[in-house]
Amino acid sequence: MSSDAPLESTEPRPTKTPVVILALLILANVLVSFIPLRTGNPMLEWHAELYRVLPLDQWIGSVSLLQSLTQLLLLLLLIPAAITALAIPFKLRDRSFQLLLVFQMGLFVALIFALQMMRIKG
Repeated sequence: MSSDAPLESTEPRPTKTPVVILALLILANVLVSFIPLRTGNPMLEWHAELYRVLPLDQWIGSVSLLQSLTQLLLLLLLIPAAITALAIPFKLRDRSFQLLLVFQMGLFVALIFALQMMRIKG
């Protein structure tokens, strides 16, 4: 019973994230970035590392605005981009792998990570 028809996969394939869910995820990340950090929070140490690389503290005078913009940079760009970069070998192996969905998952991971880090007591 050999057939020349290719075998179709029965696995569900994600196609696209609804725009409303993606907008809510980005909005949640933006709102979380404006929550003030307590002293002793490990995120403040990571902000200091970013200040060494990017001279943000010279461009922005307000400390609270500087922390909010740095947190926004971490949540919306750096953490999702790092997760996407780690997924590139999967894309090289499987051409149908969608890196955009991985970036969106990285947004969710960044949100959960930031919420957990804010619970840490200094």
